[in-house]
Amino acid sequence: MQLNEEALSDPALLGQLRVPTAGGGSVPLAAVAEITTASGLSQIDRYDRRRNVTITVDINGQAIDEVEKQIIALPSPQNLPLGVERQGAGPLQCIGSPSRRASRGRELPHE
Repeated sequence: MQLNEEALSDPALLGQLRVPTAGGGSVPLAAVAEITTASGLSQIDRYDRRRNVTITVDINGQAIDEVEKQIIALPSPQNLPLGVERQGAGPLQCIGSPSRRASRGRELPHE
């Protein structure tokens, strides 16, 4: 999903975005998250000279392989944009199988 600059600066509009629920429905983002504007340093993290985004998940005592299966079953990881890959980190990196990597998304350089 890509939003224009005006939408990114409107918390009420962002709060209307729909997010999937475990039961297959959806709820407004504002129902599950507090949307605020904050100032801070702009930073682009890199790994092997590629832009890197890290997503951390609290698994609440669930088995990591079961949580990973749930993450991979979501629509977003199945439809990654061209040049973006999933790569495991932490415990997922130890598992090792490429099909089981879900923790870190990395944008690859366009050639």
